[in-house]
Amino acid sequence: MREDFTARGLRKAKEQLDILRLPEPERKSYEHYKDDLHYQASMVESTYGIGRLEGRQEGRQEGEAALLLRLLKRRFHPLPEWVIQKVSHAEQPTLEVWGDRLLETTMLEEVFLNQNG
Repeated sequence: MREDFTARGLRKAKEQLDILRLPEPERKSYEHYKDDLHYQASMVESTYGIGRLEGRQEGRQEGEAALLLRLLKRRFHPLPEWVIQKVSHAEQPTLEVWGDRLLETTMLEEVFLNQNG
């Protein structure tokens, strides 16, 4: 194929022909290489997606903890250090339970009773 031809798709067709002209061991090696590149790209993409999801969940959890601390400070100021530590290290479902309890109780300690729900 002449190099000065510019029809659409010719370059890709030339690449395919060049690959088909390779001796079989080299062609198989090239195909294995392409498969490996595809696999690596897939792994990077899925890892990136998982990382984004985990980042969103962490952000949501940190936001809920910050909101709960702000509300607790407003109602029970000053907060003991154990409360700040407990809220800062809690999982999101627990933070939600504590937030609900905050509306129902008059004592700080009651917010954190039976923290499993």
